[in-house]
Amino acid sequence: MFNLRKSIFTLAMAFPLIACADSDNSIPSPGDVRQDLDVTYLKVRNVKENDTLNLRAAPSAQSQILQKLSHDATGLLKIGEQNQWVQLSYFGVQGWVHGNYVDQATRPVLKGGASEVSCLGTEPHWNFNSRYPVVEFKYLGDSVSLWLDGPITEGQNATNIELLSASHPKALEKSLQAVVKTELCSDGMSDRDYPYSIEIISRQHGILSGCCR
Repeated sequence: MFNLRKSIFTLAMAFPLIACADSDNSIPSPGDVRQDLDVTYLKVRNVKENDTLNLRAAPSAQSQILQKLSHDATGLLKIGEQNQWVQLSYFGVQGWVHGNYVDQATRPVLKGGASEVSCLGTEPHWNFNSRYPVVEFKYLGDSVSLWLDGPITEGQNATNIELLSASHPKALEKSLQAVVKTELCSDGMSDRDYPYSIEIISRQHGILSGCCR
């Protein structure tokens, strides 16, 4: 089972915080989300139930193991290939597996409210718009479309918390993960209350907090 708490801690340590400035603060509409890039999702195959598949740092059986994928892992986002090896992104970790052990799959499993949220943050101003399986993230005028690279995952001991992870096959430096929590949230700039809070851990922009509807 994917470890939600460990993933959040690891990303918080790895992604640097950087200086920010102000920008537009409107919540994006569903029509703003681009879905025109053809992406491929994969699933693990030919691995026994009591075994795992090694996600490696390079297309070689001797390279470093970055993560061990379960025998039934799915929602792996394909980002490249070399000879018989396939490069993929899974919950923010990018690596290589041999093509004999993956097969084309459907989109990641759809779970929970995090698949359809519109979010914003202030100081700095940013927007986050999730329309399964695409995420549109806008920061200081820089907008990028990302794709889920794993199933939306609930917290292990709290069902009101969900983890969403997204990457771009051609721009891995823009990858992010987001923790969406069902709770009243204030943007600090108005009297409006939102039904969800969000914490984003971005490779480019560090840790960002905001509210969603």
